[in-house]
Amino acid sequence: MLLSCDQKDLLAALATVSKAVNLNSTLPVLNNILLKAENKRLTFAATNLEIAITASIKAEIKNEGALTVPARLFTNYVGLLPAGKVELQNKEGLDLQIKAAKSQTRIKGISSDEFPLIPQVKKDISLTLSASDLLAAINQVAFSAARDMVRPVLAGVHLRANKKEIRLAATDSYRLSEKILIPATALSKDVSIIIPARTVQELARILEKGKEPVELDVSSNQVLFTYKGIELASRLIEGSYPDYEQIIPRKHITTISAKTEELATAVKRVNLFTKDSHSVKLIITKDKELKILSDSTQIGEEEAEVSATIAGVENSITLNANYLLEALTAVGGADVTLELGEKMVPAVLRPAKSKDYLHLIMPLKT
Repeated sequence: MLLSCDQKDLLAALATVSKAVNLNSTLPVLNNILLKAENKRLTFAATNLEIAITASIKAEIKNEGALTVPARLFTNYVGLLPAGKVELQNKEGLDLQIKAAKSQTRIKGISSDEFPLIPQVKKDISLTLSASDLLAAINQVAFSAARDMVRPVLAGVHLRANKKEIRLAATDSYRLSEKILIPATALSKDVSIIIPARTVQELARILEKGKEPVELDVSSNQVLFTYKGIELASRLIEGSYPDYEQIIPRKHITTISAKTEELATAVKRVNLFTKDSHSVKLIITKDKELKILSDSTQIGEEEAEVSATIAGVENSITLNANYLLEALTAVGGADVTLELGEKMVPAVLRPAKSKDYLHLIMPLKT
């Protein structure tokens, strides 16, 4: 293998694919990135056996070939090279020689024959979304997925789509996020899949705000995202996602409209006094005032009043402050609406000027 390429392009591709590397793997080759030079392009690939990311850049290729090299070492080294042309060469054995202006080094690699095959996703179903829309949806939904694998389906993001809309949802059974998107192209048939939360979080790190299309291809047990020549493939989580629509309240008796930032600041202030419980109580008085309180603890207590427009009856609910703060960050927009039902009915947050997103939080028992 003998080729030359631009340092900036090389570093960008390495930074992208290295997101799939599991540096704690006991299998040495999984700590490496695959380099493959052919057809005037240098292709990079990395996998942790759950997700795989591939990317390619233009290169002046004199001799084709393939080799794997340690991801962290190679990426860090290239990042310290000056801008300009970088020459990569593998003559014999498993050493990669790197030459740049005033720099020359050698990195020991592992044969490309030991690198796992990157799965080829059969494109049974395809749909297209804008990068901005998908990125916003991931940021609004994925954080609600379960952090553990006690119930594997809850550690994923549920994608359900038909000809008219796409619904992304995630829940850990204590909270729920749902976002509705409109596909750029109509689907040939309905789809319902569960994508690992880590997969969509890694995808979010690749996507940028913009109108560039993201193509999503689905097979029976895999999903493939393609964006600006970058491919991210992942296994799907098997199982049936819970019918979460049953727990979304169909009616409410109190509606609170407030400034998102003002409400979040008040919750943060009260949360300072909750210690480990992170339990805050929202009270709507008969005089249509919104108060947020902490319990009295060893360090003190706090009561905050928030300017709000309130409709309905006086009410109260106790919520996890951290969940509420994450929801207020995700909801987007300057104003937020909080809908409350009767005792122990979940609270529902929505953007004040949009109906395409909701976040549900289960109340805490007091």
